[in-house]
Formats: sequence, structure tokens, C-alpha cells
Amino acid sequence: ATQEWKDGVLAINFRQLASDPSDDRKWCVLDGPVDAIWIENMNTVLDDNKKLCLPNSEIIQMSPTMSMIFEVGDLAAASPATVSRCGMVYLEPHQLGWKPLLTSWVNNLTDTCPALGKRNCERLRKLFLWLMPAGLRFVEKQVKEISPTTPTNLARTAMRLVEAMLAPYFRSLPMPEAAEGEGPTEAPLPPGAGFNEAIKEIWIDGIFLFSLVWSVGCTGPREARAAFDQFLRGMVVGVFDDDYKDFVDKKAAVQIMCPIIPDDNGTNVFDWTFDTSAGADAGWKLWVDTLDKLVIPQDAQFNDIIVPTLDRWRPPPSLKLISGPLQFTMRPMSLPFHTT
Repeated sequence: ATQEWKDGVLAINFRQLASDPSDDRKWCVLDGPVDAIWIENMNTVLDDNKKLCLPNSEIIQMSPTMSMIFEVGDLAAASPATVSRCGMVYLEPHQLGWKPLLTSWVNNLTDTCPALGKRNCERLRKLFLWLMPAGLRFVEKQVKEISPTTPTNLARTAMRLVEAMLAPYFRSLPMPEAAEGEGPTEAPLPPGAGFNEAIKEIWIDGIFLFSLVWSVGCTGPREARAAFDQFLRGMVVGVFDDDYKDFVDKKAAVQIMCPIIPDDNGTNVFDWTFDTSAGADAGWKLWVDTLDKLVIPQDAQFNDIIVPTLDRWRPPPSLKLISGPLQFTMRPMSLPFHTT
């Protein structure tokens, strides 16, 4: 090791925020687990002098417009010196729930995707209130999860998938720069602005069902997926066990305008994707139909050949959605694709 100091994620972002001269409020959120080593290095930041002291002897002063939030699961590794320097807010996940996040998300979607319309944003909200509680109950009751999740995490994942699929067609486009000597120009309309209300409803319903499948429905092994397939098909048509009666908001129920996910030739909801590339003619398409044709060069070595399978092909499009240019930051999501 050269013992040469290199800035990490915190040092880089902390320096950028501290050097920003604007009067905008700046928040530095640390949402990882508390580690006994690095949390002790934050004590000088939490003191009255508010300075980050790096091991290379650099000292970065927090600006008056900066604030820090530690969003942690527990304080097992935090010392009393650290705890005494912070204001504590303890909140059980079930006390807040996912519905306040839904309200905030829908309000933001109304502003960022005006072409969608308030009526259709309200339709999205009702779809979540109608099917999400029962879906989360299904996970809690019948699924042995591959990786443990929380209801808020799953609901937020569905919201982000919905937004990522809607954004390319309905998000407001930036105002083009006016040429020199010309007056202000109007912002171009997004592609979905020309869709009629019936097409928008089909898009919203199809994208929501797809997002529900790949958030709530995909956290378990294959046998759980088969059960979720039957559960979701029953919920859409109003057929469900009495165990879910208390988790279904009938006032929020809407008539699904898009075709129900097909079950041709024994396929289930995980075998289909809602293909938006067709624009106004968007609809359900088998994942296998999206596979590129495999061409193996004649001189290819056997150990260099990778044959695309359905389980290998399904994750990349979803990961591309959440990491594309329309998703401004990479945020935690639950996408446990099971391939065994």
C-alpha cells in the first residue's frame, strides 16, 4: 500500500456541499449502518465547530446552509459520545407506513408529469391503495423471502418502477435555448401528451401491474411466484380469500382498462412485460420475445459462449429503468431476481 490518501464518497460530497455558495438548503444523508470507526470520526462534525477532519489533515468547515442526517437501523455500534451529540428521532416502520410516501410521490408526479393529468395521477393513487395492502399481506403471510424486505421498501420500489416507465413519455421536457435575437420558445411536449385518456388509462394500469409484479411479487422463490400469479389474477377480478378482506379498500377499486396479463400456454405474470416501445399500442409481450437472436461465431471457443436465458435477460431492462438518465440518483430498491 502506498499510504496515499484518496477522498471517499463522504469527503467528496461533504466538500462539494460546503463549497457551494448558494443559499439553498443542503442535506447530507448517511443511511448506512453505524460503524464504530467512521462514526467516531464524525464527532468533530457533530460538535459546535462543525468541522470534518480528514486523516490527511484537511479540515472542511460545514456551511451555515448544511445539515446532516443519520438514518440508521440501530445504534449498537455508536458510543455515548456520538449519541449525546445528535438529536434522536425513533420511528417504527409500521407507525409511518408507506401511504405518506404514496401521497408525496403522487403530488410530485403531478408536477413533473403534467401530460399525465391529475385525473390519471389520482387513478395511480387508487391502484396503489386497492392492490398494494393485499399484496404486502401476501408477502407477509405466504412468502419466505430470499432477501428480507419491509412494506415501505416494496411499495417505494413499485413507485419508482412506475415513474421510470412513465417518465420518458410524460415527464416535462426542458425548455430549449432560444437563438440569439429570438424571443422565448415553448417547451416541447413529451411523446405521451398526444395520447387520449383511454390510452393513458391502459398505460397506467399495465405499468402498475408490471411494477407490482416486479416489486411485491418477486421477493420469493419460484413456488411463491406461482402462488402470487394466482393471487394477483384473483385480486384484479375481485376474487380473494377472506384473509385479505381487511386489506382491500373497495372504495379505491378501479376497473382495469388494460388487458389482463395473459396466461397462454401455462405462462404466469412473471413471463410478461408491459412493452411501452409501441407507444399508443403498448401492451403485454412475452419476455422471450424480447431476446436477441443468438448468433454464435464459427470460431468461438466453447467457454466463451453465453446463451441468453429468460432469467438472465429479465433483470437488465429493469435495472436500466432505475439507473437511466431520468432517475437522478441511484436509490435503494428491491429487485431480487431468482434464477435457481
